[in-house]
Amino acid sequence: MNCYYAVIMTFVVSIGNLPCICSAQSETEGGSLEKIDVPKRPNFAVDGLVQDRKKYSFTLRGPDRNYDVKLTNRTTIHARLIRPEFNWKKRAVSVTIPMSALDGIPKNNHVVTYQLPQRLAIKTKFKSKIQQAEVTRTEPFELKNITLSGESFERSLGKNSENELRGELTVTDEPGVFSIDFGEVQKKARIDMSAVRLEGFSIREMVPFATEVFVEGVRDGDSSEIEATNIDFIAIGDPLTREARKRPRVLVIGDTISINYFRALKNELVGIANVHHPNTNCRGSENHVELHRWLGGYDFPDRKWDLIAFNFGHADSETDRDVYHANLELVIRRLLKTKAKLIWVQSTPIPYGFNDPNLLPDSVIPLDKREEFEFEEAGSSSLLPGRMRDLNSIAKKVLLKYPEIVICDLWNVVKQNPNGLYDDWWFGRSAKFKFQQSKPLAAELAKEVRKHLK
Repeated sequence: MNCYYAVIMTFVVSIGNLPCICSAQSETEGGSLEKIDVPKRPNFAVDGLVQDRKKYSFTLRGPDRNYDVKLTNRTTIHARLIRPEFNWKKRAVSVTIPMSALDGIPKNNHVVTYQLPQRLAIKTKFKSKIQQAEVTRTEPFELKNITLSGESFERSLGKNSENELRGELTVTDEPGVFSIDFGEVQKKARIDMSAVRLEGFSIREMVPFATEVFVEGVRDGDSSEIEATNIDFIAIGDPLTREARKRPRVLVIGDTISINYFRALKNELVGIANVHHPNTNCRGSENHVELHRWLGGYDFPDRKWDLIAFNFGHADSETDRDVYHANLELVIRRLLKTKAKLIWVQSTPIPYGFNDPNLLPDSVIPLDKREEFEFEEAGSSSLLPGRMRDLNSIAKKVLLKYPEIVICDLWNVVKQNPNGLYDDWWFGRSAKFKFQQSKPLAAELAKEVRKHLK
């Protein structure tokens, strides 16, 4: 069964548990009053993982250092909801935490649920009044990148100085279509709810090691202190709550292919290791800038990684070869700091079906025509057969400098095609693997994991 975390939202103008501000003064934690200056414009942005939380501040593990993030009565806090599910009758919204199921089965991923207020406001900003006029000309008009809030504010059809659309949101009988009351007029809008910001939270949501945050604020010079003006957060859950105690910890970093075999890998290592994957598709090597979030609190004794398996490949199909080389160097240097055993996972091939531009996504090349398309373009700079062989060769050159890093060759697992499992896969137009096809990949990686765990 899914695990649910119920969270009651605090839809207030100020932060839920901060004292009120009167006459430009605020009560400090010690009880005295301090003057509040005119708000400063944000001059700094940083993202990371919440490491520690106090009454009005928290420690953020950033890409280069830890930051002390301080909240004031002007700080706004939003939840970033990715693919949320709204239950309008119960006034609730739920978000699934990817890769969080103990058994690796997606339907068993953990779920976070937030309560919605009875009256709900919507905000979205346009680049210009011209864009606002173009978007709202038809009805229902299309909206995306919205913010929802329980806060009461002046309703406006984009006539304010910041080109914001602001109104009260109500549900209609038509799926995906909402009615928005702008004060002077009501209009219908078809809203893309796949990514939504929800406003009105407090510092209580900054749960250490279970929350990713994106902070905008003010800092002086190179200071590690930030006065936050806005905080967006994503609940990712604490991985320690999904572990068997006293077993080695394994982290798998990779793209869609690693997500494909993750469930089978967990099955292979049941009773041997706690296996984790970042709560996201790690995509290409340029995302090495996100490693500080994926690695978590690895320098804490109970959070250190014993082994990290990593790959960047398919999402780098159009990355320049020199850039790919440089990115892998940066990734490896960062991972070596964890002192975990490292396994580089070779990228799996691109099917020959990509050589046929007319092949439909869910189709395969007929048997009598396969020989015509069974070829590779060495050094190809796009998602074509041969490109992953090229990137794997670049990775091997990088790894010559790091003999302590083990190489797990998944490319050959697919090439050897055990029991004809990949016969049709080779002549389709998807590089992804179904569950049964993922099992040999997981078994090969699990073999290396077992061999090298301390």
